[in-house]
Amino acid sequence: MRNRGNDEADAALRGLVQQGVNLEHLRTALERHVMQRLPIPRDIGSALQNVGINPSIDSGDSLVQNPLLNLNVALNRMQGLRPSAERAPRPAVPVVPATASRRPDGTRATPLRVMPEREDYENNVAYGMRLLNLNPGVGVRQAVAAFVTDRAERPAVVANIRAALDPIASQFSQLRTISKADAESEELGFKDAADHHPDDVTHCLFGGELSLSNPDQQVIGLAGNPTDMSQPYSQEGNKDLAFMDMKKLAQFLAGKPEHPMTRETLNAENIAKYAFRIVP
Repeated sequence: MRNRGNDEADAALRGLVQQGVNLEHLRTALERHVMQRLPIPRDIGSALQNVGINPSIDSGDSLVQNPLLNLNVALNRMQGLRPSAERAPRPAVPVVPATASRRPDGTRATPLRVMPEREDYENNVAYGMRLLNLNPGVGVRQAVAAFVTDRAERPAVVANIRAALDPIASQFSQLRTISKADAESEELGFKDAADHHPDDVTHCLFGGELSLSNPDQQVIGLAGNPTDMSQPYSQEGNKDLAFMDMKKLAQFLAGKPEHPMTRETLNAENIAKYAFRIVP
């Protein structure tokens, strides 16, 4: 499915910049609202209303083509085009001297590239999953080691995070397939980030450009309607297809196992009836 509403989202983003909204704060607010169902801060919500965007996603609404999701895509596109030297850094844990980063067991903390402050409401699993989302390519063990100081505690945290993610992500290789050529048809409109201009590429429903050449992504098309595993994709049977990274979908479903388009139950037991793996 093509990303629509780009012009409106770009205009809204310009309006937010004119209001002085901090784009990193906006990105964080959108991520937390979409992935963790947390309310958007009042000041950002007011700014969104000023540009005609409802600052909340109703529980019964589809995420596809939601103005907040389109805004998130526009924000990713804008910041992706800015030179890295000009990008504002994400709020991060202050760097402490190496001598102060020693842990009781003698090991050193290994901070990740992006480590926002931990929120009071976040347990180890919630914070670990947020770090995984913010640091593509980082494994669960590495993410956990970055913030769990007690080595004896880490295996349990790793196991709990994997228990939340693996049931979904492990289904990837079993999914029915759609070839890249078919996905790039006019009907479906997929545009690989490795092959197209940043203005035109397909973005994950939950943020970020999609590419089959990215080893850290599991690119899928998620259908609106389920069909039997013996049937290939058809627009008539499956309806619309939303492209996304299955790893990010797993993080979304760990919070609440519901289909992002229909809000019906979606879990490891039935995801193969909805999802299609995009292959070269």
